[in-house]
Amino acid sequence: MTDDDSEVSQAVDRYLRSSGDSDQYRQTAETVLDQFTDWLQRRDLET
Repeated sequence: MTDDDSEVSQAVDRYLRSSGDSDQYRQTAETVLDQFTDWLQRRDLET
């Protein structure tokens, strides 16, 4: 993971915390984040 990746993760964490207690929304956002980080890791492996 690069510094940019951790900045993205921190921004998403802040956004999730500020968006309240909608569990369904949080689950969806976490799923998207997981897919995004998986993609980043695959992209890093390919280069």
